[in-house]
Amino acid sequence: DEPTTALDSTVQKSILALLRKLQQQRQLSVLFITHDLDVVQEIADRVIVMCQGQIVESGPAETVLRTPQHPYTRALIDARKPALYSTDSSHGRALVSCEGLTKRYTTRTDLWGRPQASFDAVKAVNLTLYQGERVGLIGESGSGKSTLGRLLIGMLAPSEGAIQFDGKPLDAHNRKSMAWVRQRAQLVFQDPYSALNPKLTIGSALCEVLMHKGLSKTDAQQRCPGLLKEVGLSARDATKRPDEFSGGQRQRLVIARALAVEPEFLVLDESVAALDVQIQRDILELLAQIGEQRGLTYLFISHDLAVVASFCKRLLIMQNGRIVETGETHEILQNPKTSYTAKLLASRPGNPSPLLL
Repeated sequence: DEPTTALDSTVQKSILALLRKLQQQRQLSVLFITHDLDVVQEIADRVIVMCQGQIVESGPAETVLRTPQHPYTRALIDARKPALYSTDSSHGRALVSCEGLTKRYTTRTDLWGRPQASFDAVKAVNLTLYQGERVGLIGESGSGKSTLGRLLIGMLAPSEGAIQFDGKPLDAHNRKSMAWVRQRAQLVFQDPYSALNPKLTIGSALCEVLMHKGLSKTDAQQRCPGLLKEVGLSARDATKRPDEFSGGQRQRLVIARALAVEPEFLVLDESVAALDVQIQRDILELLAQIGEQRGLTYLFISHDLAVVASFCKRLLIMQNGRIVETGETHEILQNPKTSYTAKLLASRPGNPSPLLL
């Protein structure tokens, strides 16, 4: 039941190969439940498609994926196809940039607490993100993706290097600097179930953010319906608690909370990884629409190449804390420059995938 959902593509590929090997050696029957159609193509002999509690289509994997008969199956496959980004190559001003950005963690100290060994999670990264741009950040687990995202919005203080936000130096040790940045940059977490306080109604959670921004309680309450409508929910949902919503609806609520401070920069850390493909597509379309309306800059962190290919025009490839390749999405997918990028592409389940063609 979704055994490879949270894994990066190379680990996912090895787990699927292991399952195939064990299945053949032991003559096992395997029922593999997943929302990832590339994984289905990689491991399944036969596919069963369910919709609202009913089996709507079944057959050999290749037949179902290439020539689906049921409208729901076709919708699932279409939801994985690019592209949700504009082909316009222009971009706005430089919004976020860094030079020599490094984050070092101490792994061992002596008796007096002095560092004896350390580990660089992010190593001498240089990059620039432009206003209105959607950039994908890809890499294996432990490559430093999430750490880099948190550094760029000031959640972590760098060990070395400098960050600029809209031309101003970002100082993670300065309260005024951080308060200014946190009004303009937000993080959308992977797990919408743990990202919301279960004791608060949605209206209370949104009002809390708005009042922290400086609005009165009355003004905050008046703003809530508009935020909920902007993410495709109803104003009536303000009285509900998180456990009354589905996973996709909760992710919309997390996005609404992030938008409450009217940010310019959103870091999306595996924000659709736990959702099925149709809901993924809905959330990505919502983000694309909001991004165009508000001129938002997105850093989209993911291990899912198909999702990133559909949403981001530019890619950053990260390995062992370093950016090893950067470029236009279609160029990297068709002609990777580094062996590491080629390895990531080759390890994609279902490669070569008809869902990306």
